[in-house]
Amino acid sequence: KSRVYQLSVKTNRWNEDDNLNYSHAYPKRLPAEVLYDAIYAVTGATRRLPGLPAGYRAVQLPDSAVRLPDGFFNLFGKPPRESSCECERTSGVMLAPVLNLINGPTVAEAIHDPNNRIAKLVRTIKDDEELVRQLYLAIWARFPTPEELKVGVEAIRGAFQEELQARRQELAQYEKTQLPKRFQTWLKEVQRQIPWTPVEVLQARSSAGAELKVLEDGSVLATGKRPPKDTYILQLGQVPPGATGLRLIVFSDPSLPAKGPGRADNGNFVLNQLRLEVVLPDGKRQKVAMLRAKATFTQQGFSPVQAIEDRVNSRRGWAVAPRFGQRHAAVFQFAKPLQLPQGAKLELTLVQHWGAAHTIGRFRLDATTASGKLTPEAPALPQAVAAVLKKPQKQWTDQDRQVLLDHYKNQVDVQYRQMRKELAEFEKQAGQARLRGAQDLAWALINSPAFLFNH
Repeated sequence: KSRVYQLSVKTNRWNEDDNLNYSHAYPKRLPAEVLYDAIYAVTGATRRLPGLPAGYRAVQLPDSAVRLPDGFFNLFGKPPRESSCECERTSGVMLAPVLNLINGPTVAEAIHDPNNRIAKLVRTIKDDEELVRQLYLAIWARFPTPEELKVGVEAIRGAFQEELQARRQELAQYEKTQLPKRFQTWLKEVQRQIPWTPVEVLQARSSAGAELKVLEDGSVLATGKRPPKDTYILQLGQVPPGATGLRLIVFSDPSLPAKGPGRADNGNFVLNQLRLEVVLPDGKRQKVAMLRAKATFTQQGFSPVQAIEDRVNSRRGWAVAPRFGQRHAAVFQFAKPLQLPQGAKLELTLVQHWGAAHTIGRFRLDATTASGKLTPEAPALPQAVAAVLKKPQKQWTDQDRQVLLDHYKNQVDVQYRQMRKELAEFEKQAGQARLRGAQDLAWALINSPAFLFNH
C-alpha cells in the first residue's frame, strides 16, 4: 500500500514478474517537450526555439508547427496533433533518438553554451570533487556515490593534469640544474662585451609630417604620411655620464614596406647625416664631434662613416640593400667622452634626403661608456643591469645578483623563456580541458536512464 513502494521501478524477487498488482512502477521516458526543457534546465542554457523568444519553454508550444533543425521533437515522440488522442505520442528509445542524444545538436548546444551553469560552476568552483557533486545535484538531483565521485574527478582532470605536473617539474629541474650554469657562462661573456644602455626618446618629430610613435620597448616607429624626404628631430633622455658612443638600431616591422627597416618600397633607407648636439640652458648648441662609425652591415658604397660628415650629401649615407626585413645596427663613436653641463639636453637629428621615401621606419638608440674601438653587435643592457656590471664582482650584493638573474631569465635565456611560455599556454589549455571534462561528465549524466526516466 506504500506509495513510495508502488512508484519505485526497482523490483525484488517477489514482484519482478508482477504485471497486475501495481507493486512497482514501469520505467517511462520523459516526453519530448519535457525532455527538451529538462536538458536546458539542468545545464542552465538558454532555450532558443525557432521563431520564439529566447527562454520559451517547449511545454508551452501550442501545436506541432515549431520544429527543431535536428527533428528532436519528432524523434522523441511529440505527436503531430492529427487527432485529439494522446495515443499519437510515443515514448520508446530506439536507435534514432539514442544517436540524437549522443551526437545531436540539441544536447551539444545546451552543454557547450558558454554562459550555462556548467561553465559558471567550472569558473567558480576550484575543487574538482565539489564540482562533480554540484553537477550530480544539478542533473540527477542527488550526490554521487564514492565510486561515481572518483570517476567524475578523473573525467574533470583528464590526462592534462599529469602532463601539466610533468611540465612544471621539468621547468623546476631546469631552474635547479641548467639555469645556474648558463647564468654563470653569460656573466663571463657579458663582462667582456661592450655594455650598451638604452636611451629614452622623450620627444620625436618629423619635419615632413610623418608620425613618430615611441613604442613600449623604447623603439620609435614611423607611421602615417610617407614623405619622399624627411628629417627626424629627437629629444633624448639621460645618457650615462662619460658616454663614449651612440648606437642606432634599425628594426624589421610588419607595418613597413617589405618589412623594412626603411620606408622605401623595397624596405631600404639612406641616412645621409646623424648629428648629435648638446642644447645648453641658454639655448646655445654644441655639436658632438664623431670619431668613427661602424655598422653590422653596409650596402656597397653606403657606409655609416658618410653619415658623420660635416656637410649633408643627399647621395651619400648609410644604407642596407639588399638585406631588407632584417635588424641592423650602426655605432657612432664620440671624439671624447660626453660630459653634459647642468641643465643641458641632447638633441639628435637624422637627415634622410635621398628621396623616394628612403627614410628609417623603426629604430632605437643605445649609449655606452666603454673605451677603445666600439662595435655594434653587443646587446643593450638596462641601466640597472649595466650599473651592477660596472662594480667589481666582490662588491655585488644579493640584490645586485638578483637584478642580473632576473634580466638573464627574462631577456637572455631563450630556452627558459620558451619553456615558461609553453607552460603558460598549456596551463590555459588545462583550464579549458577542465571545462571540457565537466561538459563530458554532464553529457554522460544526461545520456543515462537516471535522467531520461527521471520523474
